[in-house]
Amino acid sequence: MKLPLLNKNECIIPICYAYDMGYFNKHNFDIDLHFHDGIWTDHDLFVNGDIPCIRGDYSRYLIFKDLGLDPELTHTFSRDFQILTRLDFNDLSEINGEKILLSIGTSVEFYLEMFLQEHGLELEKIHEKEIETRYDRFLAGEADIVMIPEPYASKLLAQGYKVLHDIRTTDINVKVYMWDKKFLSENPDVPQKLMDIIDEATIAFNNLDEEAQYTYLLKYDMVDSRDEFFKKQFELNLPVTQKSLDAAAKWYNV
Repeated sequence: MKLPLLNKNECIIPICYAYDMGYFNKHNFDIDLHFHDGIWTDHDLFVNGDIPCIRGDYSRYLIFKDLGLDPELTHTFSRDFQILTRLDFNDLSEINGEKILLSIGTSVEFYLEMFLQEHGLELEKIHEKEIETRYDRFLAGEADIVMIPEPYASKLLAQGYKVLHDIRTTDINVKVYMWDKKFLSENPDVPQKLMDIIDEATIAFNNLDEEAQYTYLLKYDMVDSRDEFFKKQFELNLPVTQKSLDAAAKWYNV
């Protein structure tokens, strides 16, 4: 089975660790990890039927639906982005109206909206799709708040910026595995077996000490310096909940 993974995206680490440490071989699971640099590479592979599974957020699922595909959503995967700020404040109401850099129209904005609605806040959104550019624009002072994934979140923490909100604290997760239904009909046990293997490796990785984790992430060019690294705790791959799907469908107005 070929599984596409986006380079320099920290949420792929549990899968890489499972592969490198022999967990797939241990459970006789034949897998080929396909690394790529842009989301449209694996998009085309999935649309053309060259791969049975793709990982992404709910917005990608809607794109496939618009193309006449109907992937099966089975499990979630670890979320790896946070909301950070340079602001000092005593109460969240003090950030109302501030500017935030983020990617609009994706699960990033979805999680931001949940946070804003929960606390009765409004922020001025500045769209920046490219993550590295978003990081640079934040450092340049174009906004005082940014929503950004790892490893950039850790880079900002190391420079003294503060976590405003960690989206992993919510029980709604719309980062999902999507499967070709024909493949599932012929291989119904594959998704759960894959998740079990990755979860076994995730637990092992989470239990590594900080130095061992840092050394491993260096292999995949996920960190620049030891000072910018903080110990990781990846989430397990859980079954997609109806609560998450309903929340996403409501926000995307489908």
